[in-house]
Amino acid sequence: LVTQATVEKLWLFPELCERWRGPLALSLWVPDAAVVEQAYATATQAATSCADATDGGSVSIHVEVQRSNEAYPVNRLRNIGLRSVNTSHVLVSDADFLPSRGLRDAIRAKAHWLANEKLALVVPAFQRKGGRCKTLESCRERLEPLPTT
Repeated sequence: LVTQATVEKLWLFPELCERWRGPLALSLWVPDAAVVEQAYATATQAATSCADATDGGSVSIHVEVQRSNEAYPVNRLRNIGLRSVNTSHVLVSDADFLPSRGLRDAIRAKAHWLANEKLALVVPAFQRKGGRCKTLESCRERLEPLPTT
């Protein structure tokens, strides 16, 4: 799974790890060089907490510093993450997209699909009820109950 995020979204990372349970690449965007060390330490702590949840998969983190007056560089961050992947297939998502539990296992159960290089899998997305949430607990309260994949 390749994802990108700002420091403000790092609190979602452990939940993402728990749900995906496989290799992850995170491209983290920070506003200026003064907070790189702190951002990397926070991301590393989150990655350490999810290392057990990745079933032996690796977690890579790349910190990218905002260039002057630059808007959020989603394409650049995605491409940075993609360069760190060493698997044949990849799921690209935003940091606040939480895959359903069991998605990775469901995809792996259909491994014969992955043999077709012209096949793309489309993962449906579901939105939380209400507005924005700032903690994992408040997000869980807003999630519609969905079955595992």
